[in-house]
Parts: sequence; C-alpha cells; structure tokens
Amino acid sequence: MRVDVEREFWDRVAHGKNIRHEFIVDKRLKDKDFIKLLKPLLKGYTLEIGCGIGRLSELYDCGIDISRGMLKKAPKGKEYKVCDGRSIPYPDETFSSVFCVLVFQHIPDIQSYIDEAYRVLKPGGKFIFQFIQGNSREGAMSFKHTPILTGWHRYRAFEGILPDWTWGEATK
Repeated sequence: MRVDVEREFWDRVAHGKNIRHEFIVDKRLKDKDFIKLLKPLLKGYTLEIGCGIGRLSELYDCGIDISRGMLKKAPKGKEYKVCDGRSIPYPDETFSSVFCVLVFQHIPDIQSYIDEAYRVLKPGGKFIFQFIQGNSREGAMSFKHTPILTGWHRYRAFEGILPDWTWGEATK
C-alpha cells in the first residue's frame, strides 16, 4: 500500500468516536497489560514505531506514526514525528530501545521497518516487536524460523500474554 493511502486511512480513523478502542489494541487487553509486559524489557532512550494516539506513552521518549491526526491526540511532553517506519527521521544509533506493537499486521513490507529499527538502535540496543499470527494482509506470519532478522546480534521469539500473539526481541 502506498504511504499516502496509509496516511489517509489512519487520519480518518483518528477522527472516529471510538479511537481508543478500535484498531489500536486487542480488546482483551488494557494498556496497563502492555505496559506491565514491556516496561522491564525497555531500557534508556526509547522510540515507539506506530505510537498512534500515545496509549503507551509512559514507555517511550519519542514516538513516530504515519498519521498526523493520531499524533494530535497523543499526550504532550514527548517528542513525536509524522512518518512511517520505512524511513525513521533520527540519526544512526540514537536509541537504546525501540518497540513496535500492533503495526506489522497492517503493513506488507515489514523488512524495511526492521532495517530502520536496527539502524537507529545503539550497539547492544533492543528491538521489541509484536504481531498477531494469521491476521496480516499477507496471511499468517512467523518470525520463529525466518532470516528476516539477519544481521542482528541475538534474536529470540517469546510468547506474549495471549496465545495468538508472537513477540520477538532482537539485540543489535
């Protein structure tokens, strides 16, 4: 999907009445569940890719999202930039942690997002990501046995708090 089409879609979604409950998180979970899961994994200066309206803003210093409309609703006091994860507007080796929740199932080219996360991470930095298996536009996804993270120092898949979710942690 073209970036302008993606941006237009998410800008429309941002104006919805139920924005806090649609498209953002699995309805079985509360924001506090994500925060509890991710907080111990993230260290130092942190970026969220696809931060939307900032539901997890307690976990990051900077957030990027494709939608200006979403970012207008995000909490103040953080740094936000309008962009997608294919070209992150930060210098190489800026962040100690990068995370991405509920984004990969919406995009067909996850490799570019992974490459950019690697680029902006400091050596030893961690990238934490999640996707829902079988819920992507391209069909079921699984990182457990794929070279998509080639070049990372260490990678492990671990089960999240829901059985149909897959979480991964990669270290640069």
